[in-house]
Amino acid sequence: MKLSPLQLLEYFVAEFHYSVNSRYDGKKDLELKPDELTTETACNPSKSNPRLWTVALDVKYQPASQTNTPYVFSLFLVGFFEVAKAFDEARVAALVKTNGASVLYGTAREIIREQTSRGPAGPFLLPTASFIVEDSSATPTGKGDAVSQPPVPQAESKATETPPGR
Repeated sequence: MKLSPLQLLEYFVAEFHYSVNSRYDGKKDLELKPDELTTETACNPSKSNPRLWTVALDVKYQPASQTNTPYVFSLFLVGFFEVAKAFDEARVAALVKTNGASVLYGTAREIIREQTSRGPAGPFLLPTASFIVEDSSATPTGKGDAVSQPPVPQAESKATETPPGR
């Protein structure tokens, strides 16, 4: 095993809402339409240390009323990351935008699965996603790209300040 040059220092759930879709019919096939699942990301370096970053991820599943799906939800996560000093400075932003968003998305998948597992239709597992960026100025690619960026606190050590919520 080799440690990643990007380490998650901590994260928190800034907002989470989910509800059961009363129109869901368990006798029919479950539908998950990718265009009804959106993600927005924002990545900001610390003003005092360019190796500390804050990454925000907003995941929303707001299906149309005719979509046969058991749940509707939105989840907003904020993570604090540190990039290893030995990592190439020119590639830091791309690393954070790709891997930071991916780490938080994996966390979002687990939070949503765990919470919906208590629902009447059982657990809902988000599909896997890619947040690969081609360069440090790009936004994530693929369906559900960030159109606008959610507000995100600046990356600072929790020991010095507690970041505001959403």
